Amino acid sequence: MDRRRSRIRAGWVSALTLLGGGCYACGGAERADGGLGQTVATATATADAASSATTDHAPPPTDWREALRQHRWDQALKLLDELPKEQRNEPTIRLARGRAALAAGQHAQAVEALQGLEAALPAVAGEIQAWYAQAAAVAGPHEAAAKLFSTSPKVQDQISAAVAYQRAGKLKTARKVVDKAIRQARQTRRHASEEQAHEVRATIAEAARDKAVAGTDWRWLVSHAKDPARVRKAITGFDRVGGRLSVPERVAALARSTSHDNLAATLTELDALGDKHKTQAAVIAMGRAQALNQARDYAQALGAFDAAGALPTPHLAEIKYYAARCAARSGDVTGAIDRYAEIPRRFRKSGWAERAAYRRAELLLRTGRYTEAAAAYARYSSRFGKSKWRARARYGRAMALLSCGKPAEAKTQFAALRKDASNRRFVASLRHLEGVAALRSGDQPTAKKLWLDLIEEQPLTWPALAAHARLKQLGHTPLPPVMPLPPTTAHAALPLTLPAAPALLHSVGLDAAAEGRLALMEQEAAARYPGRESEALCGLYGLLTGARRRYQVGSRAVSLEQLMRPPSTAERWTWTCVYPYPFPDLVRREEQRYGLPTGLVHAVMRQESAFQTTARSPVGARGLMQLMPATASRAAAEAGIDPPNDILRPDINIRLGAFYLAKLLDSFNGSVPLAVAAYNAGPQAVQSWVTDGDDRDVDVWVARIPYRETRHYVQRVLGNLSRYQWLAGGNGAVMPAPLQLPKETDIGDQAY
Repeated sequence: MDRRRSRIRAGWVSALTLLGGGCYACGGAERADGGLGQTVATATATADAASSATTDHAPPPTDWREALRQHRWDQALKLLDELPKEQRNEPTIRLARGRAALAAGQHAQAVEALQGLEAALPAVAGEIQAWYAQAAAVAGPHEAAAKLFSTSPKVQDQISAAVAYQRAGKLKTARKVVDKAIRQARQTRRHASEEQAHEVRATIAEAARDKAVAGTDWRWLVSHAKDPARVRKAITGFDRVGGRLSVPERVAALARSTSHDNLAATLTELDALGDKHKTQAAVIAMGRAQALNQARDYAQALGAFDAAGALPTPHLAEIKYYAARCAARSGDVTGAIDRYAEIPRRFRKSGWAERAAYRRAELLLRTGRYTEAAAAYARYSSRFGKSKWRARARYGRAMALLSCGKPAEAKTQFAALRKDASNRRFVASLRHLEGVAALRSGDQPTAKKLWLDLIEEQPLTWPALAAHARLKQLGHTPLPPVMPLPPTTAHAALPLTLPAAPALLHSVGLDAAAEGRLALMEQEAAARYPGRESEALCGLYGLLTGARRRYQVGSRAVSLEQLMRPPSTAERWTWTCVYPYPFPDLVRREEQRYGLPTGLVHAVMRQESAFQTTARSPVGARGLMQLMPATASRAAAEAGIDPPNDILRPDINIRLGAFYLAKLLDSFNGSVPLAVAAYNAGPQAVQSWVTDGDDRDVDVWVARIPYRETRHYVQRVLGNLSRYQWLAGGNGAVMPAPLQLPKETDIGDQAY
């Protein structure tokens, strides 16, 4: 191999290493880091979906570069194909066309555009080879794609190589490659990759008529896979090769892989099992209840758990616990409280007794029965003092004391919690609540001191904003600014220039790929700016449309202390790096369209996805704004726009996320804290939290949100919002924290 080909191969491996693995593992989505995009196994289906699009959700760009930056692949292809023929043959245009065709599912067209292109564009040979391999894995030549994937050390790329070898008819080679992938995934504890590799090996073994190996892999997936769809596929595969699952094994697998979409099929199969295996009635009844609970049909699940509990079973405590959970989630909170109370009495030595006692206290607090909640938390701490929830129980009791008319006791509890806490955000929240308790107990000087110190030490955090609003309500003078004025210092701007490869990719609109290449050469790129390396990297990433890597670099380079003081001119880059503005035109347009507070979309985006365009949560939320597919579809219908065929596309994701935020703001009478809480936990949950209880101070309500994840989420998004607004317009642009919940809210009958 000559020296030039060695450099190309090295570039290919480096590109795959950064891109996070091969296309089989990418889940069917174009990766934010400029990665391979779609899985080999699902690329054809994605191509069909891409070609089915009829209209866009926003005015399409007229420049193909901008279309590529927005990941509007079909529009980019259309514009590129309209160029004169001689221009379409230029290497950079072929590069753009190949990447767009790949993402749009036009794999043969991508192969044609990218084949041999690395000779004309050696600076981006790694990207060209990676994209060519993915396209060839679908459209052929399959063996060429497999050989390219095999050069990567990544598990996902080895899996893609195995799939490509299988498509080329090289089953023995495919088996060797996937065997290696399984060993590597197990050694590196990459469970998701191990799942994928077992599935691929099972299909290869079936193609080779090796039922023993196929059965072993399908059975492993039945027991170990976490992806519900893969569990269902494994059950079918194991049956197909003649495997036999025991009734408990089949029931457990069916239950944990149930979703709203396959619930009916699950119940039908469980009924059939019940008819055939009368002696397994208790196991099947429990599986039925678990399946309904998994599908979030809580009302039916409650009845199913009660039915399972009426049968002879050693799992009665567990059944009663989940029945209580379903009662609470289906709206029977009083019934749930009574059900939880029964479990510690009947099953004193069971671990379910501890869980039930804690959940009962939590529900009492949530429903405004503050005195009972304080007593329940105290009993829990006395009986289960060494439990994993002991710190949460102390916090819950302090909140209950604050709202039941015992603020002096609450103040003592908050102070003790603050002394023991180490998390800076939690300490700030406790300090603010200690001030609220001091105020309610008549100790205004202590409250003011706590709040003034908090505003000085942690400005623009949610607790500091709430403290500022409290001081203003008390008429405190002089009222401190939400953030002191930043010092003015001389600062010379850096003459930023992207390195050659990222610059080439950026010049043709492939900003995600440019971000990926720059990430491979950060040390080299930053070395050109001695003494200001981190600032330079943040600035270089700021030249690109996305913000995922910029945010990562900023989080690594910028200390919390820097964010807790007003940035000088020389330090402003630290804030804009940690609070970046990806897709600014798209976001500005949607905020204006729906009348949203400036900065709210970016504040939510930062918390939801950390600016990763292809982010996917374990429960299926997708994209920058982390939309559930069902929510996106309903939002599109309500907004009067075409059903989205690709909610990962930034313009679609941002528009639907902005629309949904506006809907929630309208439902909750303009309250940003309530709307943000509903974005995370759902409007029905938030409506119930607003309705229950008579302590309606917003800062106390936020601190009392029963879902810990949602409580932290709200505090962080509101803090993000204040900083985006401060960056946009200084102290005057920061929205004051509200102190009272709205008197009326109306989520309507069609809330989602």
